[in-house]
Amino acid sequence: MSSYSHAMRICATCTRWGGIREVGLNVPAYFVDIEDSRLKGECYGGGFRMLEMLPTASCGKNEKW
Repeated sequence: MSSYSHAMRICATCTRWGGIREVGLNVPAYFVDIEDSRLKGECYGGGFRMLEMLPTASCGKNEKW
């Protein structure tokens, strides 16, 4: 399992990413947990609209999830 900080501007932390993720709570920061970082999710309106993106990809239209 991979964890990504909410402060990171990547697909895993974006509202427009349709991949499988869970919200984790790790003190002192919030994290997004991804079971397999190789699994892709569809971009719903970001910079890669309608494309399958890895959770670590990023673009300029990131919106915090």
